[in-house]
Amino acid sequence: MEWNDDWRDELEKNNYNCYIRLCECRNTKNDIKIMAKLMYKYNKNNATAEDCLIRMMEWVGDWNSQWRMTDSITNDELKMMLDSIEKV
Repeated sequence: MEWNDDWRDELEKNNYNCYIRLCECRNTKNDIKIMAKLMYKYNKNNATAEDCLIRMMEWVGDWNSQWRMTDSITNDELKMMLDSIEKV
């Protein structure tokens, strides 16, 4: 799948602190929801909300080496994140 990662420009403009945490590999659980929501906004023609949440968790957890934080996300937290993302 071809991903549109232009959501990062909007993140930098509208939520600079979250953007900096992404750049510095020190995101929070709430950041994952914020970024997945933006990712979905830019990719909803080609991806589901769940696809975007999974990709964001891989991005933060695997690619940015914050796996301890992403591994600590509970099923209830995942459901709440997904519910929020789907409202875009």
